Amino acid sequence: MTAPQSDAADSSQSAHESPETKEESSLASPINGNAWGSSFTATEPTYVDGSQLVFHDMRVGEHTSFYRVVIEFSGEGTPGVRQSWSQQPVEQGRGRALPVAGTSWLDLNISGTSMPITPELEKQYYAGPRNVTVGPLDVREDGTFEDQTHVVIGMDSSRDFQIGFLSNPTRVVIDVKK
Repeated sequence: MTAPQSDAADSSQSAHESPETKEESSLASPINGNAWGSSFTATEPTYVDGSQLVFHDMRVGEHTSFYRVVIEFSGEGTPGVRQSWSQQPVEQGRGRALPVAGTSWLDLNISGTSMPITPELEKQYYAGPRNVTVGPLDVREDGTFEDQTHVVIGMDSSRDFQIGFLSNPTRVVIDVKK
């Protein structure tokens, strides 16, 4: 795990098709350098008094040697992350099959996040497409339920990846090796 980094940007494209900033375009290194692997040690969320982490945006990008998925949250703190490989991704809560392209699925449960249960939180909550793609990756958000934001990354085969965290704004960054 990498500690949150302040004011660092990610090189990715918003699901809303917003262009990359000059700063985002210049960051083309994997979040944890050469620390690739097929698993991730689960982390616990850290909270900042009075702040709630709300799923706010999802972006993808492509670089020379990796693909990047960025899950952005409004609020302060660092979400926890649990990772597993799924045989078939399913919706959280209901257990129905989740439509995600691929033959291998990286399943991410991001904890310490709030459901949009108030009008204020609803305004902050992600309103983009459910699936976004980059290269052979199909990234599916499955919403937030009981403190967990669920994201599945479908791919053509199991690939090494790494997960890191950035702050200002709070982001979980998933880099997947090409």
